[in-house]
Amino acid sequence: MKKLFSQKYFVIALVAVLALAIFVSPSGIAYAQSAGATPAQVPNLLSCAITGGNLGTCIIFAVTLFFSQIMGLFVSLGAWLVQLGLQFDSNIYNSPVVQGGFGVVLSIANLGFVLAIIIMVLL
Repeated sequence: MKKLFSQKYFVIALVAVLALAIFVSPSGIAYAQSAGATPAQVPNLLSCAITGGNLGTCIIFAVTLFFSQIMGLFVSLGAWLVQLGLQFDSNIYNSPVVQGGFGVVLSIANLGFVLAIIIMVLL
């Protein structure tokens, strides 16, 4: 049985998410610092190469930066979906499209449950 997601597609998806996170993310990153911190004290990936920083610290910084960008992308997507949901009127439940779609989705879900019960009986 072939895998649903092969390694090639996983790598392509990972690169696409990384590229999307890099190009969509805001240009500035906020760091929690004391009141006297200057912009020169803010760590970045280039400071590791220029100042000869600790390799372990630079690797940890790069990995956490990568994952924070991805998580920021998901949080932004979630916030956008919430904003989109709040724009709908509260009477959307009464629209004919929603009423008809509910009946279709309910029927399909019931058929899925019946199929699952039949499969459990046969196995």
